[in-house]
Amino acid sequence: MSKNDTTNFQDWLSAYGPETKQDAFDLYDAVTTASPCGRYDASGSDGKVFVSVPSEPKLAILGSAAKQAFMKVLDSYNPFPDMGWEGAKEYHRSMSKDD
Repeated sequence: MSKNDTTNFQDWLSAYGPETKQDAFDLYDAVTTASPCGRYDASGSDGKVFVSVPSEPKLAILGSAAKQAFMKVLDSYNPFPDMGWEGAKEYHRSMSKDD
């Protein structure tokens, strides 16, 4: 972790959080898979996940308790919360096909 990286979910999300529905789904996927998705770069192992957008500080999610806490905060970005993340992604995908 560099000195500019953070473990503060709220601050990081305020600065680099999802701007669109697709961004929200991409961030969810990046964190749950610890791999890049959309504009979010992610990596990790042993329960740690590091997420960033290009040229910006990383968010360090250090352990399963931190990941659970982050996912609770991230839930507020789900555009269709009653459907859960997977249902919301499918619904969004199907609505995008209709455009």
